Amino acid sequence: MKIQRKACMSRNTANTRHDYTAHPDYAMAALLQMLVRYPMVECPGMADSIRSHLNLVAMDARCGDMLRHVAANAAVEWEAMMTMRDELSRHKRAG
Repeated sequence: MKIQRKACMSRNTANTRHDYTAHPDYAMAALLQMLVRYPMVECPGMADSIRSHLNLVAMDARCGDMLRHVAANAAVEWEAMMTMRDELSRHKRAG
């Protein structure tokens, strides 16, 4: 059962940058929470925030090489998955 849209992040919330300089693990914690919640909400704002957080982790030199590599690959896969989802949605609306 999907959670109502009110649980969806607004575009403003999704684009808000948090200061992860003092606590880089907060970005990873936020990312994990969003990934778990996304299938129930399928919110575009959350999808954008997941992409941003994957990129933050991938570019943060304080993260280990393995984690950065996995995050970078996941960002590419996430983008492809969101593109495919958008194309399928457009196709369904077109008839």
